[in-house]
Amino acid sequence: VPAGGGEPRKTSLGADLRRQGFNYIATNAWLTGDWIVFTGRQGETQTLWKVPIGSDGKTTDKAVRATNDSQGDQSASFAAGKLVFSRTRVDMNFWALSLDPMGEHIEASPEPLTSTPVRKGAQSAAGAKLLYSAEKGDRFSLFLKNGGQGNGSNDKKLRDAFFSVLAPDGARYAYGEGTE
Repeated sequence: VPAGGGEPRKTSLGADLRRQGFNYIATNAWLTGDWIVFTGRQGETQTLWKVPIGSDGKTTDKAVRATNDSQGDQSASFAAGKLVFSRTRVDMNFWALSLDPMGEHIEASPEPLTSTPVRKGAQSAAGAKLLYSAEKGDRFSLFLKNGGQGNGSNDKKLRDAFFSVLAPDGARYAYGEGTE
């Protein structure tokens, strides 16, 4: 709609971006040169993108990343030549909590088992073994930790897979692969 008033004109922005694989779109800022900055999600990854829009309200090219971090940039605004946005950084790590024999009371402070920049995961424990899946970039991988604390650097990567479960004796595991 013109700022001075007038009839609104429907754009194809949402439909164009959905055709490019976005399953969530929130417009944030209008840049010089008629670029629209938006928070966009493809799959489970959400970050800032920009797309050029013509005077007819249609996108004139494909969307490109506006920021280069896949951790979760969002809520942008543009003023005085600066794009300001919020960045969410989420690390998913695993902790152990010692409980009394009845499992009713905490006996010690939480103990970190991993310290990595992975974004999400799932765990299965058997004795001193921890089998976990961790998302790094566009894939999940399975890692095995044999007891103790650490930053995850010595954990053994088993394969690209996800949602695993470790047998009670720690000798076998089951996992999923393919499209999550």
